[in-house]
Amino acid sequence: TQGAFEDYASRKQILAALTNDNQLLGYCLYRVSRSTAHIVHLCIGESFRGRGIASILVRRLRDVTKDLKGIRLRCRQDYEANEIWPKLHFIVSGEEIGRSKDGKKLTVWWLSHNHPTFCIRILKLRHWWANFLLLLMRMCFLI
Repeated sequence: TQGAFEDYASRKQILAALTNDNQLLGYCLYRVSRSTAHIVHLCIGESFRGRGIASILVRRLRDVTKDLKGIRLRCRQDYEANEIWPKLHFIVSGEEIGRSKDGKKLTVWWLSHNHPTFCIRILKLRHWWANFLLLLMRMCFLI
């Protein structure tokens, strides 16, 4: 729908792969919610598939959303496109029932931006603090 594309474009949440003469090869629509990028559509022109364009678009999405936790998407399990996500380094994070009348299953895919979680940050701080205390104790015993 034209309005949806314009909405994503106005929020700068559409990425396009173009030839030098501005022919559209593919595009990626995404939205941001809860510190996560959600791929809404990743479409590659049929005659351009298998040339790494999806990979380029996902890499670009990683770049523009690097401050977020990662990238999430849902894809119907009976779609051929469901097979591409592991090749783009996504991992399965779950399954859901889709909203279609027949309730087709969706695979939920996740690509982490590898930001440390709060617990890992605390552990690193604790590790740093423990090393500092050990150094302090050594200094006290040497004096």
